[in-house]
Amino acid sequence: MMKVHYPSLYEGMKKAIASGRYEPNGAVWVECDCNIPGGEWMVRQFVWGQLYTQKEFGYLSDCFWLPDTFGYSAALPQIMKSCRVDYFLTTKISWNDTNPFPYDTFLWKGIDGTQVLSHFNKNHLWPDPQTLTDAVMDGHNSGDTIHEKTVTNKRLLSYGFGDGGGGPLFEMIEMARRCADIEGCPKAETTSVSDFMNEIEGELTDPSVYRGELYLELHRGTLTNQHVTKRNNRKAENALHNAEFALVRHAVCTNTASDPAVLRPIINLLLVNQFHDILPGTCIHAVHERSHKETATVIEQATANAMNLFASDACNTDKNGLTVINPIGFARKDAIYLDESVAKAHGILAQSFKAIDGKLVSVLPGVAVDSYAAAVIDPIAINAACSKESPFTASGNTLDILFNLMTKCICLLYLTSAQNVSCAKTDRHSTPSYLQRMFHLHGITGTLMPILNTSFATQLLC
Repeated sequence: MMKVHYPSLYEGMKKAIASGRYEPNGAVWVECDCNIPGGEWMVRQFVWGQLYTQKEFGYLSDCFWLPDTFGYSAALPQIMKSCRVDYFLTTKISWNDTNPFPYDTFLWKGIDGTQVLSHFNKNHLWPDPQTLTDAVMDGHNSGDTIHEKTVTNKRLLSYGFGDGGGGPLFEMIEMARRCADIEGCPKAETTSVSDFMNEIEGELTDPSVYRGELYLELHRGTLTNQHVTKRNNRKAENALHNAEFALVRHAVCTNTASDPAVLRPIINLLLVNQFHDILPGTCIHAVHERSHKETATVIEQATANAMNLFASDACNTDKNGLTVINPIGFARKDAIYLDESVAKAHGILAQSFKAIDGKLVSVLPGVAVDSYAAAVIDPIAINAACSKESPFTASGNTLDILFNLMTKCICLLYLTSAQNVSCAKTDRHSTPSYLQRMFHLHGITGTLMPILNTSFATQLLC
């Protein structure tokens, strides 16, 4: 944002970073939510953040600086270490409304056993003697002081007016200078976050280990409110996954290099909308409205990119058949839902129904596709079932259906209406291993179209 909107100030920042006077530490693209994004997108937050500071400033963050997010997933230590981030800092867990967190400097152990050194710093304060004494020695005013002084007697205090801009005042800087060495007051020293964490890591004595999620006992509604925002986030994540799969598949099939630049703008849009006040739903109404539009754009453009690449895919050697692609990492055997016009165009006979949006949809059950693979649907094989003698008996507006409870096999119909359904059970059969049930559908109007055999639950008919 600074580079785009304030380029001259941005150049000044680069000079300050190069001279060591400005610390661009933090590691992630935005101060993101850590509960709702998928694991892949948490990794992206780190990768994009680290790549940017490395490219623009020659700087690689070693601290995950996240003071204001509403809880922290137990997957984070592993992700952090994989992105060369060794330390975690936050202030938020001290906001717990029920159980005070027992540590402020400790080892945080994630799901896979990875550990990162974690520190709960304090912010929004003045570096004056009273505040320093409260934060480090006794906690008489805030109730938030160092819990385990045997582990370390040091604490990071980030003074100034943050969370909206402003930074430290001149008077604050002067106060910090004067508190460097006052009798009866904790000694104060100006440092960087990275230097502070490196220093206490070398001095720690038997730190406690906390395992699992850092759950914030506050703002619990952030996990459930603004359902459109949360639904769009997940659909956008899935759409971008499919778009990237299509991009790589197309590159492999055409023996060309994939160009991720086409997806970068919408990936950026999603990452920005995972900001810790947008995705949890704690921002103002105007931001909600903007987020809905932006994430809808991500879904639309990512889906269009994927569909265009799949349609032009050189891997699709059968241009006349209907190709089904599975973009996920495990094999599937499932029903495929198509526009009725698509099924008819490929000569496929299938059950049709009117969807909630009024469109006619055809159902192809039992389509099997391996993970990250494609399969061509053979109309001849699908339609072969319809060449068999129909198991239905129609008389006037009454239809008898023989339902085999062992094979659970029944022929599907397109029915305009069925006023009522009754069941009749019979045990008279030629083979003892079969139990048959006769269903009588009364008051049926419209065209009866026996299509294919498939598995169906009895409850659908009776």
